[in-house]
Amino acid sequence: MKSPVVAGVVAVAVAVAVAAGVAAGVAAAVAVAVAAVAAVVAVRAGDAEDNGKETSRMNSEIRKTIAIAAEDDRGLDGEVSHHFGRCLSYVIAVVEGGQVVSTRVQMNPHYANHQPGQMPVYIRSLGADVILAGGMGPKAVTMFQQFGMEVATGAVGNVGRVLDAYLAGEVKGTVPCSHDHPDSCGNHGDDEPGVD
Repeated sequence: MKSPVVAGVVAVAVAVAVAAGVAAGVAAAVAVAVAAVAAVVAVRAGDAEDNGKETSRMNSEIRKTIAIAAEDDRGLDGEVSHHFGRCLSYVIAVVEGGQVVSTRVQMNPHYANHQPGQMPVYIRSLGADVILAGGMGPKAVTMFQQFGMEVATGAVGNVGRVLDAYLAGEVKGTVPCSHDHPDSCGNHGDDEPGVD
């Protein structure tokens, strides 16, 4: 499907080519037509690239899926877990245009015993673009970032309020795990070989 601008440029190119053919011969007409078509292709390629970038930016602002590590299964009324990998559940929130349009509770199937690297893969499989949690090891943060996901740690308190704070730009970035909760943390520091 041609846009009106492209159709107009093609019509002008043909008219110029015909005029050049009458005035200077067929060879000149062909050269002008080739140059005109090349200009149309360049304009269309630039438009497509710009539209692709704009669409991508708009889609990321319009729809986002956020996973929030939770201590319980109470959804937005629950509490954020101090450790994303050993939480009971995840609250999965779908946000469009900055507004929460749906939430669900996804129980953590690996709650009792997860293996290094397992949780980032699982969270990604839920379709999440963002993970919010109280704490997370640096290797897990890196793994999420390699998946192209946003990570925000240091979140505490009510899941719904943390989600609202994230949407307002108040929850962002990573805070190193302080290891003041070794029973649930599993000592996932930089010197550990695994990733939670």
